[in-house]
Amino acid sequence: MSRTGPPAAKRRRKNIEIARSEQQQTKNLMDLNDECLLKIFRYLKRSGDLGKVEKVCKRFAEFAEYAFVLDNGGARMGYSGNYGYEHTEKMLRIIGRHISSLSIWDFHYGRKTWNKILLLVQEYCAKLKKLQIKGFIDRSLFSQLKPLFKRLEKLSLHCGSLRSSDLDIMNNLKALNVSAGVDMLLRGFSPIKLTKMQEMSFHDASKIDDASMIHIIKLTTNLKKLSISGANNLTTAVFDAIGQLKELEELEFLNPYMKTSENFQDDLMHLTSLCKLKILKFNCAKQTLYPLLEGLSTNGFALIELELHNGSPNDRVFESICKIKTLKKLNLFYMNGLKDEHILEIAKELKLLSDIFIRISPSLSQLGLRSLKPNSKCQLTISTW
Repeated sequence: MSRTGPPAAKRRRKNIEIARSEQQQTKNLMDLNDECLLKIFRYLKRSGDLGKVEKVCKRFAEFAEYAFVLDNGGARMGYSGNYGYEHTEKMLRIIGRHISSLSIWDFHYGRKTWNKILLLVQEYCAKLKKLQIKGFIDRSLFSQLKPLFKRLEKLSLHCGSLRSSDLDIMNNLKALNVSAGVDMLLRGFSPIKLTKMQEMSFHDASKIDDASMIHIIKLTTNLKKLSISGANNLTTAVFDAIGQLKELEELEFLNPYMKTSENFQDDLMHLTSLCKLKILKFNCAKQTLYPLLEGLSTNGFALIELELHNGSPNDRVFESICKIKTLKKLNLFYMNGLKDEHILEIAKELKLLSDIFIRISPSLSQLGLRSLKPNSKCQLTISTW
């Protein structure tokens, strides 16, 4: 005989108690800590659902912003008036550990607050590797920021100052970009070489004196890419220092205002010692590059890309280009005297050439350009602006 009544009632009471216990243990989404909530919002960002939840409440709006910042190429701060100290401190405290790349401006902070912001970056961004700074750093603050600069692999400075002692603590740098607003004063003996440096660029380098440029070039013995623009008058000593970079693979002198010296042709010959050079981009400054190109071809350089600006080439220049059999890409900008036969000869002689780009050359004819197609497999692009 089966039993009925009280035992069934006991089971119902037990199930109700379990359900109540589970209900008490269940947490609301708002009860999650910052790290869990950030992970959820980053997932929502990748799935395209972030816009649906950011209007729920203030906290959701903040985390939607954090997720957007982290998953769009690194953090960018200081570009709007919303980034005050409190907002920045909260953001860095929550997402700082995830930031590996940061761009930061001082436009809306003020000098005192700006200095505090940099200290916050040092405190919260332990994994930071790439830093772009658009703001003046007080000299007194550099000593406090040593841990920050020491762990950086890429640094871009747009203003402020740079001294030899600063470079001594940046020995992990792999890339350094310096713009016109930076006051560089590099002198004396440095006990530390920047052996990890692979790339270095000077944008609008008219305010950088030769001694400082030579100093930092000599510290970067393993440099693979060097870009200089805006230097009004590079001396023989600078070209000599560049010629000592035996690991250099890419060199750019893109400078529309460069003033050439009487020894310009001799200065260029220092570059023929760059035996590993693969890419050369050069502003001719209305000068002929025949000695340089002839030197490169004679020494058997394996150039794969050549870009020339503002030149007055003659037949000898193009004969030298035709000797560089390893060329795959050729860009010519504002080259007066460039003729149909030059392009046809280049396309004929350089079997590996796959791309020719020409900007504004009135000497070229439509007939010559059309005749190029059946004689070459390379892609020709003409731009008139």
